[in-house]
Amino acid sequence: MENNVFENAEEKLKESWEVHRQAFGPILEPAFVENKEIRIHLTAALNLISRREVKKGYDILMSIKKHCLYGEDKAAWNFFMGLCFEFMGSKTEMAKWYEKANLYPHNFYLPYLKLAKFYHADAKFEEAERNYLLAIDCLENAMEEYKDKVVLGSAYVNLTSCLTMMHRYKAAVVNYRKALAFPIQSGTSATGAILYAAMGNIKEVERFLSIVSKEIPALYAHTKKMTDEILERKHPHFSPISLDEKNIEKFWQWFNENKEKIKETDSETVKSLGGKIKEVFAFLEREPRFKIALEENKHQIIFSDFYAMALNIGYKELINKCPDEILKDFGFIIER
Repeated sequence: MENNVFENAEEKLKESWEVHRQAFGPILEPAFVENKEIRIHLTAALNLISRREVKKGYDILMSIKKHCLYGEDKAAWNFFMGLCFEFMGSKTEMAKWYEKANLYPHNFYLPYLKLAKFYHADAKFEEAERNYLLAIDCLENAMEEYKDKVVLGSAYVNLTSCLTMMHRYKAAVVNYRKALAFPIQSGTSATGAILYAAMGNIKEVERFLSIVSKEIPALYAHTKKMTDEILERKHPHFSPISLDEKNIEKFWQWFNENKEKIKETDSETVKSLGGKIKEVFAFLEREPRFKIALEENKHQIIFSDFYAMALNIGYKELINKCPDEILKDFGFIIER
């Protein structure tokens, strides 16, 4: 009887391991190869996480941390920590742990792809591109068992979108053509329409919009609106937008009145600075990103333009109209 119970438990363990191996094989299989007991604990943690009992799974992961001896162990452990935070809805923590996983050797596409999408959504396009390429490399070179053509095609589509937002249209076209060699995903034609709108190719925009209207009707109105704005040079990411001179004057007046608190990086004043930036750039839909750093006895305000043409040109206009009395203590830089 006891033998049957033991055999059943062992069989269930093998089944669970196999399920997780199929999902996470390239990062799971090389981990804890020399420690079967830790693999049992890891399997238990993954079972709990998959059932959304994340806290219990997290606690088991923490209990085996000290057994991470090799790079492969650490890659897997950090990845599964990231998975915990992803399931808990904490994307910032998720990204931190996936970045840690990627410091160690592994050939698994998923942490790279998750990071790429995270950075893409946050308009950190260079980091997104880097991680898309790493994910694609993993998928292209994966063993046949782990190749996923649907995911690979989707990664190429997302990379196309990322490159489009970076205004690197030739590279975007190259990767879009690669995407079309794989199973077509929802949104692929919309990505093509936006790419060709940015390039000013009306004929291709119309062709892709026609496909969108038939394949994904719910996406058509949004895509049509965006491509129209791009072609009519009204979209702030791809064209300059006129600023209100009065808002620029008000901005510098407020800045001058609050410059001492800005130097001190007073939290409320810095928050207000973000609000004042949004008043100047009424078209800005996301929160402005900027840093304050002390360099060579000057406080440098470093604005991020998110690769948006209207924001880049607008920041230049704003800086050019900065009063001299402010420039004695402050410098202004625009970065991507």
